[in-house]
Parts: sequence; C-alpha cells; structure tokens
Amino acid sequence: MSPTPPTNGISIVIPCLNEKETIERAVQLSLEGIHRSNRPGEVIVADNGSTDGSVELATKAGAKVISVPRKGYGAALDGGIRAANFEAVVFADADLSYPLEDSAILVSAFENRSLDLVLGSRLRGKIERGAMPFLNRHFGTPILSALIRWTYGLPTSDCNSGMRCFRRSRYTSLGLSCPGMEFASEMLVKAALAGWKYSEVGIDFRKDQRTRPPHLKRWRDGWRHLRFILGHAPSRGLIIFPALLGSLLLIVADALSFSISVRGREVIYFHTAFVAIAAAVPLLLFSSVNVVARFSFGEGRRGTGPLLDTLQNLSDRAVFFYCGVILYFLCGVEIFMMFYKWSKVGFGDLFAISNSIRLMVDSTAATLLIATDVAMNLVRINSNPS
Repeated sequence: MSPTPPTNGISIVIPCLNEKETIERAVQLSLEGIHRSNRPGEVIVADNGSTDGSVELATKAGAKVISVPRKGYGAALDGGIRAANFEAVVFADADLSYPLEDSAILVSAFENRSLDLVLGSRLRGKIERGAMPFLNRHFGTPILSALIRWTYGLPTSDCNSGMRCFRRSRYTSLGLSCPGMEFASEMLVKAALAGWKYSEVGIDFRKDQRTRPPHLKRWRDGWRHLRFILGHAPSRGLIIFPALLGSLLLIVADALSFSISVRGREVIYFHTAFVAIAAAVPLLLFSSVNVVARFSFGEGRRGTGPLLDTLQNLSDRAVFFYCGVILYFLCGVEIFMMFYKWSKVGFGDLFAISNSIRLMVDSTAATLLIATDVAMNLVRINSNPS
C-alpha cells in the first residue's frame, strides 16, 4: 500500500502533447497559483509523446515532467495524477484557457468544506467572448450535464470542464480507465456512483492561446461522452425507459390502425402509425442490445473472438456512430418528404408508403448501429479494468 500523500500541499497536473506555444506559461501560472495558496506544491506535466520541445520548456519553467506512453487526454491525466505527491490534486489544460493562477480557489473550497471533488464551472463564471463554441456552450455541455444530473444525481453544471480539484488518496478507488476526452465524464459518473462529496465554484474561461487546432474533435468526442454516460446509467436509462416508451408507441400504432370518422368519412392514420412503429422498433432494439451487453459482458467478464475484436475496432474508430448519424439524417429527409407530400394535398389523404417503409428501415438500422456502439463501449471498459 502506498503512503498517504501529505495533506498540506497542492499537485497541479497538466496534460501535454506538443504544447510548445503555451506550456511554459501554463507552468508559470501554476506555480503562481501555488504561491498564492501559501502551501507547498508541485507542477506535474504529463507528456504524451511531444516532439516539439514542450518537455524541455516545461522542465525549464520548473515543472516535473513524466512520460505517459499510453495515448489520450485521459491516459495522460491518469499518469500525472498517479505521480502526484500531495493530497490536493488540481488538473487543467495547457492551452491557457483555465485560470491556473487561481487554483487556490478550488483548493480552499475543497479543504474548508471537506469535499472529495470540486469542479471549476465555466458556465457559472465569466466566459471570454469566443472562448467556447456556441454549440458546446448552449447545447452540448448543458445537455450532457443535465443527463448526468438526472441519471446519477450529481449536481453538475459543466460536466466537460477541464479544471478540477480532488483527493489523491481516493482517486485510485474510482478505477478510471477511459484514455480519451470522455475521461472527464467518467470521473463525474464514477464519483457519483461512489458517493463522493461534490461541489462547484465558478471560474473564468479564456480563449485558447494556441494557434494550432485543439486536440478535441467536437462530434466524435461529444458522442464518446454521451456513450459513456449512457453505458453506465442505471437500468432505467438503457433498458427500462426505452422498452416502456417503445411499447407505448406500439400501442399507439395499433390504435391508429382502426378507422375513425372525420367530417363524415372513415379515415385511417396509417402514416402516423408507420412513424410510431419507426420510433418504437429502434427503442426496443436499443433496449435489447444493451440487455445482452450488460448481462453477457458485465461484472468484468471479458468477451473475446474475431467478431468481437472487429466490432470493437469499428467502435473505436467511430464507424458505427458516423453511419448511424447518416441514417438518422436520412430519416429526417423521409419525414420531411412525407410532410411535404401531405401539404401538397391540403393535409388530406396521403399515400406515401415507400417513404414510410424507408423511414422504418433507416431508423431501425441507425439505432442498431448506435446501440452496438454503446454495447462495445461497455465491453471495452469491462475488458480493460484499471
């Protein structure tokens, strides 16, 4: 058993992959934050294979640099955190968007209130104009945060924040294993499941000071966050709710198969019934696939074989996700075409059986792909415990 880290200092961890433009200043601001806290401390730069001189610049600025061979944002952070020598660990990105000089604010809240995890919320602080993309700020992050609040009961407002403070002595008990950007959601989900005491403080968020594009891939990484959140949700999120909703839609579709009298004539709303079936079948399929994944590969059992390896490889490359998105887009096109045809006949009798059939096929195939991706993520996590 490793000795308990000293409780009176701060370890600031910064992941790094070719950050020569900003890493030196990031280390300097971190040291300034430690100085402001009137505590001892260290700055750890977790290097993920930089080839641009970042390591030399970080060392020159006063950081302890460790090499993390396993690739990915989460892998780099995990390596840096495990190398920390103090109980209070703060991590933040190297792009100078987070206020590293104000690390003491998080540490003070962490210590004064006996918390396990304090998150620096950008949405509760001041966001510099242009620092956060519109979709991320108003849709992606709020929706994912709301999903975590509803599913896990953790009162987070900014689940994607890259600045946090937590207890080093409790970190390994979480068993974090995601190597990519979804590490941020994994930490919150597993902290909630472990009953960690959690709170937030508002922080200022500045524009990325680098001239190169960020490592973050908005759609791919956003899906990985959502996939992880769904994959660890209680059964109501992945199995019960989709099954109940799908069953309800089938009942609605069945009811719509009977003719009713409208303005003196018999009408059957079979197109509406088709749409209800097109929504119901994928929901039931999604529920079924995740029943299989949860009970076949749960509890740490390892799935093996060439088919599973192939599916896992496709999932890792986001093939299922992108194909599913394309098919969902085609579903939207079919719904639009049905509505357009309906409007052309004055919203009277409609004959669009071919559109309805394509809608059913596309929606079912798309959801099978997405459900398979979620299932493969469960297999990967259970097959690679930390």
